[in-house]
Amino acid sequence: MPAEIARHEDFVTADDGFISVEVLTGPNWSVYSLDKKGALFVEMPKPISSYSIEKCPFIYPHLFEDSIRVAEIDLQTYFKFGDELESDYKPPKCLFFTNTARSASTLFGSMLQHEDHSTVISEHPALSTIAIKFCQGYLSEKVRKKF
Repeated sequence: MPAEIARHEDFVTADDGFISVEVLTGPNWSVYSLDKKGALFVEMPKPISSYSIEKCPFIYPHLFEDSIRVAEIDLQTYFKFGDELESDYKPPKCLFFTNTARSASTLFGSMLQHEDHSTVISEHPALSTIAIKFCQGYLSEKVRKKF
């Protein structure tokens, strides 16, 4: 498991061709990391919803250790893709992401997790990555506004 923030360099990859961006909307795909180059997605063996806080107190080690395939898109495509998804997406009644370690977020998230009603994904690395990069001024103001 990576000791730092999630990043592209966590994976050694070989080009296996292209897939449609729409494939990334599948239930087994999740964003892993975001930076100036783009977004890195990982495909998991099970749907992301099966990594809820009741079964998986922290998702970040699973996204790294259990991933079976990675895909990368540039930031412009990522933002366009997000805008398109936003208009078609039907979220669950309650969706709660936590990313602050050692803040009782696991306890709080566990109280909110209820099968078929609410889904809690705990400590997703993409949220931590964005927060750190915002604070360090890594991303330009234009890119920061898009997030």
